Amino acid sequence: MRRYAPAGADIAALTAELGEMERSRTDGVIALPGAEALLAGLPDDAIALVTSADQILADIRMQAAGLTMPSTAVTAESVTRGKPHPEGYLKAAALLGADPADVVVFEDAPAGIAAARAAGMRTVVVGDPAARHNAELEPGMWRIPDYSAVTVTTVKDDDGGHLITLTL
Repeated sequence: MRRYAPAGADIAALTAELGEMERSRTDGVIALPGAEALLAGLPDDAIALVTSADQILADIRMQAAGLTMPSTAVTAESVTRGKPHPEGYLKAAALLGADPADVVVFEDAPAGIAAARAAGMRTVVVGDPAARHNAELEPGMWRIPDYSAVTVTTVKDDDGGHLITLTL
């Protein structure tokens, strides 16, 4: 807000107004093709939502998109440094008990892509590169237009954990 507001503007009031608009206007909030099936195919204890939205807005948007909120969510109020800092992704990995090198992040925003990469996580860029301002893919990154071609296979390992195979 500080970046775009005119000099002397009431930043707190503008931020509150924007927050209310985001919470009350959900037209056009939809799940990308395949998102619901992907989430349903993964064990809940292997999924985390990492978002720059606060918990209320995250809940509203997930509900508007018809998606179930994962049990593990790292929202704006859960971190001190937002994306592109890796704090949110590292916190999510810790909450899931996962090594960051074993995590796969699906991300559509440049700041989120940078955060996932800085956390040392495998990153799948979601969305049409012409429609987004995504940077070139770095080695070890993949790009998909949506989740429709993603398949998931989950098997319990000997320790009670999950062996998850994602096919893009």
